[in-house]
Amino acid sequence: MPLRSTGCLKCRQRKIRCDETRPGCKKCEVHGVACPGYKTKNKGDVEFHDQTDQTVQRIKADIAIHNELKRLGKPTRSDSSAATTPDKLTFQWTGLDFGTQPPPSPRYTVPVAPVIPVTFAPSNPIFHIHSTAATRMRLYDTFLSLFVPHDVSTHGRGLWSSHKRFLIRLMALPKPRPSLSHALDALTLVQIGSIHQDRQVLNKAVEAYTKSLRSLAVALSKPESVHDDTILATICILSSCEFYTHFRSEGQSWISHQQGMQRLLNTRGPTSMMSSSLAVHLFFQITTSSVAMSLMLRKSDPYAAEMWRSLEAKAAIHDDYSESNRLGLQLPALLERNDRLDLNHAGSLADLDDLLFNCEQMQVEMRDNLMGMHAKDAQEEKSWIALVEIEHFQPFASLVQDQTMTRAFRFPSFQTGYIHSSHWARMFMLRRTMRCLHDTRQRLVPGWSPAKKAVVLEKELLFYVLSLCRLIPFFLEKGHGAAGDMCCFFMIHTAEQYFRSEGHWRWLQWIKHVSERVFTKGMSMPFGIQPGGHPGADEVFVHDERNELAFNKIEFPNAPLLSDVGRKVTPQGTVWMPSRPASASATPSPTYSGSPANVLPGGRAQSGG
Repeated sequence: MPLRSTGCLKCRQRKIRCDETRPGCKKCEVHGVACPGYKTKNKGDVEFHDQTDQTVQRIKADIAIHNELKRLGKPTRSDSSAATTPDKLTFQWTGLDFGTQPPPSPRYTVPVAPVIPVTFAPSNPIFHIHSTAATRMRLYDTFLSLFVPHDVSTHGRGLWSSHKRFLIRLMALPKPRPSLSHALDALTLVQIGSIHQDRQVLNKAVEAYTKSLRSLAVALSKPESVHDDTILATICILSSCEFYTHFRSEGQSWISHQQGMQRLLNTRGPTSMMSSSLAVHLFFQITTSSVAMSLMLRKSDPYAAEMWRSLEAKAAIHDDYSESNRLGLQLPALLERNDRLDLNHAGSLADLDDLLFNCEQMQVEMRDNLMGMHAKDAQEEKSWIALVEIEHFQPFASLVQDQTMTRAFRFPSFQTGYIHSSHWARMFMLRRTMRCLHDTRQRLVPGWSPAKKAVVLEKELLFYVLSLCRLIPFFLEKGHGAAGDMCCFFMIHTAEQYFRSEGHWRWLQWIKHVSERVFTKGMSMPFGIQPGGHPGADEVFVHDERNELAFNKIEFPNAPLLSDVGRKVTPQGTVWMPSRPASASATPSPTYSGSPANVLPGGRAQSGG
């Protein structure tokens, strides 16, 4: 039986030997024709074909038809869908634009990619495109629109602007290693496949993930690859993949990737990591995820060591104006020192006092840096927090039936919300540690008590955790993408542990309900939280439902952390603005856009502390 040719269609039609070069054969190139590509071994496999010219022509034709229909006043597909959308709600303080709030909508609606709309068929979303360059361009554009918050700029400072630049930079590399290319394909396809619940796309994502791991293993077997930036970049992308259940074989794999990057960086050393701008960018990305892991494990962060100090300073160009990453690197060491205090040691009191002094220094620096950022933002009227009713957060309000939490925070931007989430989570850990140190010192020194202003009240700790919960609806709003889900994971983990330890049963059940309802399908936290079931025999829950529901009345604690906050009562609520005296004329008075029906009842604008 004669063997069937595996060459391209043109060469088989011309009955000449095809050289089978990918993506298009050289014979077609020599004869000036577009290579139509090759057959795949299995039906349904994805094979990238070099038909860029044809794809570009189709795109131009689509745009021309769309523009002509609009010129003639005929409805297009996007117009018809928009026509059925209810009016949006608008709420605005003078100088504080809360933006338009969309009406209730499904959590999993796909935002349209800019410039070139990407339409997905329900069962086979990506296989109608036949060009390597055009396919990846459209897939990457769609992925970024689903993954990165829409209001995050590629030119700004802070983690998410840096992360967006990082992804775009990797996607634009001319000839990346196979391991990196496969990793990007895996992350792109799993995000798109998870949104559409398309099993075929998800299977392709798992294939790409497996190929990336295999290519990475081959590359790491060669000593020279240790200094290759794309190897580290591959592990960074694979680490992000661990937020998707389709890749996860065990709950610790995200931590395994973090530890693998640490070992690789230790082998390279600081000098090698300063050899290129990509390496410095990589270092910043790695340290941000390392801080989260170190805080969760309460272990010193390896990148806080002196040997990395100069590189960390160089990477600070990517940090936000509150320097949250730099400060975050120092905090886990304080938590570990507290956990390792040996009270049987002769010098334990001196060790405790030294640690308490360092904690107080950290508290002041964290507060001052955040207030400095507020002062900078206040010049542009961007330094505010709004506390509004939960019904105005969609799709959260539609997805969560448990109404334990009645109000949530809104911020002028995703990045500002993220900075506050980091600050509150870290301040909670720091202040809780300081309270533990105060209690320990009282046992060691009978009759001693901290100064009145230094006392850490339970109400303050509850405020920090409640603030993290109040950020979840904002992060999950349409337009914040998968990044919003990822920001919620650590906050939910922190809140769950606190509510369990303090016996706040109603809120523990609420956290469980939220974690089961709100995340994009296929996504979950890489370090799972305990199930919220009934308390065990060793857990004592003093369940006071009325008291727990009263938590909703908490706004900001009477703590010295907010000494420079201006306050003004208005008919619609209370306005808090940082770095302003209470009588400052710059404090905004409320004005509203639209009819009274569009006003958000009970809206409050506050500053963070």
